[in-house]
Amino acid sequence: MRKPLARPLVLHACKDTACTQEYPGSPQTVRKDFLIEGLSVSPSQLDFSAAAGVAPAAQAVGVTLPAGKSYYANTSSVFYTPPGGAVSTISGAGVLWVTFTPSGFNVQPLAVAAGLYRWSIAVQSNDYEWKIVDVVYHVASP
Repeated sequence: MRKPLARPLVLHACKDTACTQEYPGSPQTVRKDFLIEGLSVSPSQLDFSAAAGVAPAAQAVGVTLPAGKSYYANTSSVFYTPPGGAVSTISGAGVLWVTFTPSGFNVQPLAVAAGLYRWSIAVQSNDYEWKIVDVVYHVASP
Protein backbone atom coordinates (compact mmCIF):
# COMPACT_ATOMS: atom_id res chain seq x y z
CA MET A 1 0.00 0.00 0.00
CA ARG A 2 1.30 3.43 -0.91
CA LYS A 3 1.63 6.00 1.83
CA PRO A 4 0.47 9.57 1.32
CA LEU A 5 3.18 12.18 0.95
CA ALA A 6 2.89 14.47 3.98
CA ARG A 7 4.51 17.80 3.15
CA PRO A 8 3.55 21.36 3.94
CA LEU A 9 2.01 23.34 1.11
CA VAL A 10 2.98 27.03 1.04
CA LEU A 11 0.41 29.34 -0.57
CA HIS A 12 1.30 32.87 -1.70
CA ALA A 13 -1.37 35.51 -2.39
CA CYS A 14 0.33 37.91 -4.80
CA LYS A 15 -0.73 41.33 -6.06
CA ASP A 16 1.10 40.87 -9.38
CA THR A 17 2.21 38.01 -11.64
CA ALA A 18 5.87 38.38 -10.64
CA CYS A 19 4.81 38.13 -6.97
CA THR A 20 6.88 41.16 -6.02
CA GLN A 21 4.12 42.23 -3.61
CA GLU A 22 2.01 39.94 -1.45
CA TYR A 23 -1.26 40.59 0.35
CA PRO A 24 -1.16 40.84 4.16
CA GLY A 25 -1.07 37.40 5.77
CA SER A 26 0.70 35.82 2.80
CA PRO A 27 2.27 33.30 2.63
CA GLN A 28 0.25 30.69 4.50
CA THR A 29 1.46 27.17 5.22
CA VAL A 30 -1.09 24.41 5.00
CA ARG A 31 -0.37 20.86 6.10
CA LYS A 32 -1.99 18.43 3.68
CA ASP A 33 -1.42 14.80 2.78
CA PHE A 34 -1.02 14.16 -0.94
CA LEU A 35 -1.13 10.81 -2.70
CA ILE A 36 0.65 11.14 -6.02
CA GLU A 37 -0.17 8.22 -8.26
CA GLY A 38 1.57 7.26 -11.42
CA LEU A 39 3.49 4.65 -13.30
CA SER A 40 6.64 3.26 -11.72
CA VAL A 41 8.99 0.41 -12.57
CA SER A 42 11.45 -1.36 -10.30
CA PRO A 43 14.27 -1.93 -10.89
CA SER A 44 15.06 0.54 -13.66
CA GLN A 45 18.21 -1.31 -14.73
CA LEU A 46 18.95 -5.00 -15.20
CA ASP A 47 22.46 -6.45 -15.42
CA PHE A 48 23.08 -9.97 -16.69
CA SER A 49 26.31 -11.96 -17.02
CA ALA A 50 26.92 -15.38 -18.53
CA ALA A 51 29.42 -17.42 -20.49
CA ALA A 52 28.92 -17.75 -24.24
CA GLY A 53 26.25 -20.34 -25.02
CA VAL A 54 24.76 -20.24 -21.49
CA ALA A 55 21.55 -18.40 -20.62
CA PRO A 56 21.49 -16.57 -17.28
CA ALA A 57 18.48 -16.67 -14.94
CA ALA A 58 15.56 -14.39 -15.77
CA GLN A 59 15.03 -11.20 -13.79
CA ALA A 60 11.71 -9.58 -12.93
CA VAL A 61 10.64 -5.96 -13.28
CA GLY A 62 7.66 -4.80 -11.23
CA VAL A 63 5.23 -2.28 -12.72
CA THR A 64 3.08 -0.25 -10.34
CA LEU A 65 -0.01 1.62 -11.54
CA PRO A 66 -3.17 3.00 -9.94
CA ALA A 67 -6.09 0.56 -9.81
CA GLY A 68 -7.83 0.01 -13.14
CA LYS A 69 -4.86 1.12 -15.27
CA SER A 70 -2.80 -1.08 -17.57
CA TYR A 71 0.56 -0.69 -19.27
CA TYR A 72 2.31 -1.69 -22.46
CA ALA A 73 5.99 -1.97 -23.28
CA ASN A 74 8.28 -1.69 -26.29
CA THR A 75 11.69 -3.32 -26.56
CA SER A 76 14.36 -1.40 -28.45
CA SER A 77 16.80 -2.87 -30.92
CA VAL A 78 19.78 -4.54 -29.31
CA PHE A 79 23.18 -2.86 -29.56
CA TYR A 80 25.81 -5.59 -29.84
CA THR A 81 29.56 -5.21 -29.41
CA PRO A 82 31.54 -8.40 -30.10
CA PRO A 83 34.90 -8.86 -28.35
CA GLY A 84 37.29 -6.41 -30.01
CA GLY A 85 34.63 -5.33 -32.53
CA ALA A 86 32.47 -2.38 -33.39
CA VAL A 87 28.92 -1.76 -32.17
CA SER A 88 26.13 -2.96 -34.42
CA THR A 89 22.35 -3.08 -34.12
CA ILE A 90 20.68 -6.49 -34.14
CA SER A 91 17.17 -7.83 -33.64
CA GLY A 92 16.26 -8.66 -30.08
CA ALA A 93 14.47 -11.85 -31.19
CA GLY A 94 17.60 -13.98 -30.85
CA VAL A 95 18.87 -12.28 -27.69
CA LEU A 96 16.01 -12.09 -25.19
CA TRP A 97 12.54 -13.24 -24.31
CA VAL A 98 10.14 -11.00 -22.36
CA THR A 99 6.98 -12.34 -20.68
CA PHE A 100 4.36 -9.92 -19.38
CA THR A 101 1.91 -10.05 -16.47
CA PRO A 102 -0.45 -7.36 -15.15
CA SER A 103 2.03 -6.51 -12.39
CA GLY A 104 5.27 -6.53 -14.40
CA PHE A 105 7.42 -8.60 -16.71
CA ASN A 106 10.31 -11.06 -16.75
CA VAL A 107 13.36 -10.58 -18.94
CA GLN A 108 15.11 -13.78 -20.02
CA PRO A 109 18.32 -13.36 -22.03
CA LEU A 110 19.06 -16.31 -24.31
CA ALA A 111 22.28 -18.25 -24.79
CA VAL A 112 24.25 -16.13 -27.27
CA ALA A 113 27.77 -15.45 -28.57
CA ALA A 114 30.34 -13.56 -26.52
CA GLY A 115 30.10 -9.78 -26.40
CA LEU A 116 28.21 -6.93 -24.79
CA TYR A 117 24.49 -6.53 -25.47
CA ARG A 118 22.55 -3.39 -24.51
CA TRP A 119 18.90 -2.51 -25.00
CA SER A 120 16.03 -0.80 -23.25
CA ILE A 121 12.43 -1.56 -22.50
CA ALA A 122 10.09 1.45 -22.56
CA VAL A 123 7.01 1.07 -20.36
CA GLN A 124 3.95 3.28 -20.88
CA SER A 125 0.40 3.76 -19.67
CA ASN A 126 -1.85 6.22 -21.51
CA ASP A 127 -2.06 8.65 -18.59
CA TYR A 128 1.59 8.71 -17.49
CA GLU A 129 5.04 9.40 -18.90
CA TRP A 130 7.31 6.65 -20.20
CA LYS A 131 9.57 4.76 -17.81
CA ILE A 132 12.71 3.16 -19.19
CA VAL A 133 14.37 -0.06 -18.04
CA ASP A 134 17.96 -0.29 -19.28
CA VAL A 135 19.31 -3.80 -19.82
CA VAL A 136 22.99 -4.79 -20.02
CA TYR A 137 24.06 -8.35 -20.84
CA HIS A 138 27.77 -9.25 -20.55
CA VAL A 139 28.62 -12.54 -22.28
CA ALA A 140 32.14 -13.87 -21.68
CA SER A 141 34.13 -15.91 -24.17
CA PRO A 142 34.28 -19.62 -23.25
